[in-house]
Amino acid sequence: MPNPTRVINITGFSNGVPTMTNGGNVDCNPGDNIRWNCPPASGTITAISYASGSVVFSSGPSPVGGGNWEGQISESLFDSPNPPASVDENYNITGNPPGGQPHSHDPKISVTPPTT
Repeated sequence: MPNPTRVINITGFSNGVPTMTNGGNVDCNPGDNIRWNCPPASGTITAISYASGSVVFSSGPSPVGGGNWEGQISESLFDSPNPPASVDENYNITGNPPGGQPHSHDPKISVTPPTT
């Protein structure tokens, strides 16, 4: 069974800040894919980054075409002998509104272990 994809839609910019589904915050599980959809009419995503590197992503986030970005949450995030109850990670998304200057926003990804 494929891992679910959690979608964050970027619908435009307000005062330079990307307008995103749930403010860009997302709750997910290990192995989930995160996809940022940004139609060209809404602007462009120029970077998704982390201050000290990502702990939660095993791949990406990276551009996948059409103005969209995608990354996969690590499946082994909770494999240690004493795993945390959850992992929260802030990320920085930089985008350009149509005809505007680049702006950044700092939403959060929250990962919880799957229920068995």
